[in-house]
Amino acid sequence: MIVESIDGLFGGAVLLAEASAEMWDDQLGLFAEERQAIARAVEKRRREFTAGRLCARSLLAEMGHPASALLVGDQGAPLWPADIVGSITHCADRCFVALAERSRFVGVGIDVEPASPLSEALLQMVCTPRELEMGRSWAGVDENWSKIIFSAKESYYKCYFPIARHVLDFLDVEVQLDPAQRTFIATLRHAALPAAAGRRECVGRYRRLGSHLLTASSAQAV
Repeated sequence: MIVESIDGLFGGAVLLAEASAEMWDDQLGLFAEERQAIARAVEKRRREFTAGRLCARSLLAEMGHPASALLVGDQGAPLWPADIVGSITHCADRCFVALAERSRFVGVGIDVEPASPLSEALLQMVCTPRELEMGRSWAGVDENWSKIIFSAKESYYKCYFPIARHVLDFLDVEVQLDPAQRTFIATLRHAALPAAAGRRECVGRYRRLGSHLLTASSAQAV
């Protein structure tokens, strides 16, 4: 199902699609190389992988690309056609794909999560002291502020890694939320961390989709 835009999450230059219910279980729709990539995976992972690949292939067809295998690269990132940047995200029951032309964007990232707060244990692993301080002041605006921060960092990393080729920890990035605009700024905290195409921060957006949260990050080509 092509979504294209969820209340301005990306805008028209980035195409967004959600996997249909049928895509989750259609493993025969995978290429042999893709089936080999999940041959030893548990059933949950196989279903997520299948939904993501079939949804991505459908969206690529809308962009004029012939069907081809979408293999797994470093850190699990999908290997897209040379002229495409993209991101896949899934949770237990929803899967989205975002794609854009490389001539217009150097990276895009998307993440979907259940709309529920992080546990106290995870808060310390995910949130910086400044985020914790600000987040508690946002609690009256959105009780899921901690999950929004978690998801924003996930979507930022999916945008960042294919460009910078560097693995980040949650605490390497700090997120500032703007609840009124439903936007965020994700910033690298340490000067030693490599920038992504010269950028050390990224402006993203988040939206509520029923019982889920969806965050998006992107870096336009200069």
